[in-house]
Amino acid sequence: MNHTSKVRKHISTVLIFSLLSLYAGPALAQNDPAFSTDLPDEKELQPDLPKDASWADCHIMGKRHGETIGTGGSMAGGLAGGLLLGLIGTGIAVLAQSESSPPAEYLFEMEEKGGDCQYAYIEAFNSQSVSKKRKAALTGGLIGTAILVVLVVSASGD
Repeated sequence: MNHTSKVRKHISTVLIFSLLSLYAGPALAQNDPAFSTDLPDEKELQPDLPKDASWADCHIMGKRHGETIGTGGSMAGGLAGGLLLGLIGTGIAVLAQSESSPPAEYLFEMEEKGGDCQYAYIEAFNSQSVSKKRKAALTGGLIGTAILVVLVVSASGD
């Protein structure tokens, strides 16, 4: 087997694996509640807290709203980091995740409930959104690293 046919074989293997990964990723994510894109009903998200809501109530509301953010960009960033730099790129992608801004209409509602309630809501929302985005970036990064390992092993093997 000459060098050209080996290279073509490796390129074909990588392309097939990459296509399978692209199609398998969304299918696997559908079964994982951490990557769910199903948003709760609008009624479920409404801050129907009483005027004298406790800090814990506002904190729980912030966590629920933080779960609704999208993570596609985080997963794509992790995948790119893993493909380019392996585990180091995965780590960079995970640590690069930033807080998302809570929806303005909910912030306004929380402001009416008082400063403590708004603070608890924002802290919980930020914590939950960063956690969700980091999990997605880690998943993408590990997939990218696995693809990179396959590429390196197939290129160096006979």
